[in-house]
Amino acid sequence: MQFKYNKLLNIYLLLSFKLLALNFLFKGLDGFNILCLTAKGHNAYYPFLIVIIPAMYLFFINIDKDSKKFNYKELVHFIFPVFLVVLNLLARRLLIESVPLFTIKLFFSILFEAYVIYYTTIIYIFLKNKIWNKELDLVNIKQNRIVKQWAFFIFYLYSLIVFHLIVVISLNLKSVNNLELNNYKFFPALLLNIMYFKILFTPEILYGYTVMQDKVKEHDKSNFILKDLWILDSLEGITNVQDKALGAKIAKYTSSYIHDIEKLVFKHEIFRNPNASLNDMANRLKIPKSHLTFVFKYLSRVSFTEFKKIVRIHDALQLIEKGYLQSNTIESLASKVGFSSYSPFYTTFKEVTGISPQIYIKKK
Repeated sequence: MQFKYNKLLNIYLLLSFKLLALNFLFKGLDGFNILCLTAKGHNAYYPFLIVIIPAMYLFFINIDKDSKKFNYKELVHFIFPVFLVVLNLLARRLLIESVPLFTIKLFFSILFEAYVIYYTTIIYIFLKNKIWNKELDLVNIKQNRIVKQWAFFIFYLYSLIVFHLIVVISLNLKSVNNLELNNYKFFPALLLNIMYFKILFTPEILYGYTVMQDKVKEHDKSNFILKDLWILDSLEGITNVQDKALGAKIAKYTSSYIHDIEKLVFKHEIFRNPNASLNDMANRLKIPKSHLTFVFKYLSRVSFTEFKKIVRIHDALQLIEKGYLQSNTIESLASKVGFSSYSPFYTTFKEVTGISPQIYIKKK
């Protein structure tokens, strides 16, 4: 069974939202004396809140992943909280006559608080080492910075809610009917509303690192003329120190570089000049030659020389579509698009289209 949870929404964040919604639903029903759970001495939302702890942990550790299959091994994190809830219910039913209620509540409060503190600590350690101090991706620095800020924002709100929960549970130890658990409930509700509204206006956290990058890359590539020629995700494998440093420097410009290159070669037809070079392109674009060299070395599937040939054939095909050969020869067409003679034009045309110019023209 597949869950594309990082494709649209991290499933653990969704689970947390659903549990919190049930939490406030039960509070509301209890407040209108529909369930009367508080009067019966039950904590209506305790089970939901404890399950949220591992759910939030799994949400954070999946921020930078693009998992296409649900990892059932992660469910092991829910074993202890479910066990704790069941044990708590059994203790209240079976030991209430022989053990003071305060002792039962103290035991489970300490156990619960230790559990919460443990998970909050490992969440913090993970975020600090893997997210907040993570080296910015070369391609989408801005987007990844937003994800880091989002992770900090959610962890900050999560920590406040956890702190509030620990305080309230501690105060509830001497309460017979769990009334303290309903006090100050506006505080977590306020924090959660802040989170919900922020998600509505800036929903970046709904995407993980990889997915966000993919979506940006897909959008950029959809606007390229030669979509299959460019590789926007090839910077991770750079081993050359100088190239890696240059890649980090120009990362946020690579997409615009490619758009400018395509505009120059297709709209301004720079390659119709047989002697057009990479240096000429750099001068026209006012971009350092080293930057363009980097683009064709790491972001293109072909070399600059091959790129020129492909663009020229593309130019030739456009001219054929416009009826250029109705009053001109194929040799003239070859010269028009920048080839020095018919022979290299013929060879390149066949390499790019798979058929000779004559066969292509006949099919038209």
